[in-house]
Amino acid sequence: MADVKDITAVGRGKWEKQFFSVVSSRNLGTGILTDASPVTYTALEAFIVINNGESRSGASGGKNTLILPDYVKLTAVSMGTAGIDFKIIWVTDTADRWTSGGTSLTTLAANQYVDTYSGFTRVSTSAVIHAGDLVCPAETSAAAVGVSVFRTSVGAVSCKKGDVYVTKFGGFPVSSSQVSMGPVKMVDNVSPVVLGPGSSLVGHAIIHAQSAASAYEVECGWVEVRKDFNA
Repeated sequence: MADVKDITAVGRGKWEKQFFSVVSSRNLGTGILTDASPVTYTALEAFIVINNGESRSGASGGKNTLILPDYVKLTAVSMGTAGIDFKIIWVTDTADRWTSGGTSLTTLAANQYVDTYSGFTRVSTSAVIHAGDLVCPAETSAAAVGVSVFRTSVGAVSCKKGDVYVTKFGGFPVSSSQVSMGPVKMVDNVSPVVLGPGSSLVGHAIIHAQSAASAYEVECGWVEVRKDFNA
C-alpha cells in the first residue's frame, strides 16, 4: 500500500511540504463525546471531519494546497452504555461535510517545523477539523476509503478505558489482534487519501447497541503540500 510520501513524489516541479499534528487535550482523561447512539451508518452524522479549508476559486493563495492525512488516533476515556463493538467507516467527499456540533480542533493544530531564527512563526494549517457528535450535510460525491474495525461483539464492549485505536492512511499493513481482557492498542491500515481544496475526510463511528455516549481523546497527523501553479 502506498504512503503519503509516494503520492507527493510524483508530478512536475517541486512541492512545498509541511507536517502538522493536533491533540484534542493535553489533560489526560479529557475526552470528546460520541453521539449517544451511533448504532447504524448515516451520512448526516459523524465523529470526525477533516476538511481542506482552501478554495479552488479563491482569489488568494492556497488553492493548490493538498492535505494528506497520515493517521487518526483515538484513546478511550470512558465507555458508553451498552455498546458491544467499535468501528469507523472512512469516507471522502467533494464538499465540507461539517455543519455543527462537536469540538473544533483547528486552532490546536501545530506545524512541526520549528526553529530559533529571529522572527520565526509556525505555518498555519489549511485543515479544518471537528470531532465529537457532529451534524453533517448530505453527501455530495462520497466514496468509501475503508472500515477500521477495532472492537467486535466478541469482546461484548465498545471500548475499555485506555484502549488506543489508530487508523493509518497508507503505509505498510500492520497486524493487530483483539484481546477482550484489559485495554488494547490496535492499528488499522486503509487507503491513502488526498484532499484537494474544499474536500473532506469523514469518520463515521459505529457502536452497535450503545445508548449513552462514550468519550475519546483525539490525535491526528497529516501532511500539507503546496505547488505554485495556476489551478
